[in-house]
Amino acid sequence: MSDALLISVRFHEGWYHGSGGSPSPARLFQALVAGAGLSGPLDEGTVEALEWLENQNHPIVASPHTTSQKPYVNYVPNNEADASNGYQERIKKAEKRIAPLLFDPAVPFLFAWKLTDDAAVEAAKRILPLADRVYQLGRTVDMAWAWAEFLSVDELRDRLSDYPGVIRHPSPGVGEVDCPAPGSLASLQQRYQAGAHQFARTADGKGQTF
Repeated sequence: MSDALLISVRFHEGWYHGSGGSPSPARLFQALVAGAGLSGPLDEGTVEALEWLENQNHPIVASPHTTSQKPYVNYVPNNEADASNGYQERIKKAEKRIAPLLFDPAVPFLFAWKLTDDAAVEAAKRILPLADRVYQLGRTVDMAWAWAEFLSVDELRDRLSDYPGVIRHPSPGVGEVDCPAPGSLASLQQRYQAGAHQFARTADGKGQTF
């Protein structure tokens, strides 16, 4: 029996602009959802696969050694000012500080879930094609691709023992590493739906409201 599901992620460039340190399992989960949603609404099988994954124990996370680049400021619309009765002069730009992480792009990020029985292996098989559809991890400039595979306990141990980076074993409730949890998929779907309907036509049909 295969004892672990391993998802490897390699970046096109050796940088990561996402917040919260190195890419987390929660970020990977978002990337899986985004990749699966490129062709439209998620089908029933995909939803079941992602709901299975969000209910699993926290995965082992392996990350290459990183260095922080000098932060820079990006100016974006201040959404908190959207209630200013439409007066453009009242809507100011907000500062968003971004500090990219730099690393060796030849070293992939690893996420490994241990599988307890044959039923878990069968469920995990539905994750394999979802990993193939990942196209970025982080912000829009963080282009990446992923692949998934099954490993035995011994194979996973050997893979991690030879890994040139930092290996973490997140624990539930500690909060040091963001991981998907029951309800993560529903939260992402609700956020997408809200974003898709944040603009509405005015009663006269000549404008939009936020």
